[in-house]
Amino acid sequence: MAGVAPYRSRLPVICIGNFTAGGGGKTPTAIAVAKVLKEAGERPCFLTRGYGGKTQGPVLAAKGQSAAEVGDETLLLAVHAPTVVAADRAAGAKLIEGTTPPSSSWMTASRTRSSPRISA
Repeated sequence: MAGVAPYRSRLPVICIGNFTAGGGGKTPTAIAVAKVLKEAGERPCFLTRGYGGKTQGPVLAAKGQSAAEVGDETLLLAVHAPTVVAADRAAGAKLIEGTTPPSSSWMTASRTRSSPRISA
């Protein structure tokens, strides 16, 4: 995106993705990484665009939300760690940075060539 400066998060960022939109194994990989982080005493949080859902966010996924609202991937990720849906990744990162207790790291389960850059 020309003219848009990348947002620099104060939290460590683990970006999981590739150039395919679906079926590349990003979600299972993100869940596995979150498990390893939890075992190491970290508090991971997912950041996703919520593909297939109507929510633009940023919003923390909550029990009782539907796939129509936040996307089916969001519901799967939320079983494993707090999950934020945000079409604007920088806004989602800022929401995660303000969570209590704060996450020690966050990650995205989907990153494609056209996604805006967020760095640690």
